[in-house]
Amino acid sequence: MATNPLFTTAPAVAPLALRPRDAAASLGISERLLQDWAKTHGLPCVRLGQVVLYPVDEVRAWLRAQTMEEQERHGS
Repeated sequence: MATNPLFTTAPAVAPLALRPRDAAASLGISERLLQDWAKTHGLPCVRLGQVVLYPVDEVRAWLRAQTMEEQERHGS
């Protein structure tokens, strides 16, 4: 019996970038703090016209770098 394509679900695709609300939720912070980190701490984001996106892989790399810097500062 053939599968009906209308009733099958497409495989989930991981997003390449997140909008501010989703990026902030993923980090467990407010959108305001997310914007502050982008402006003052170099959190990577891309502006395409009026849309701001946070590339997932770059945000992960930035977060790892912040973690490493913090550990070096505290000798952990």
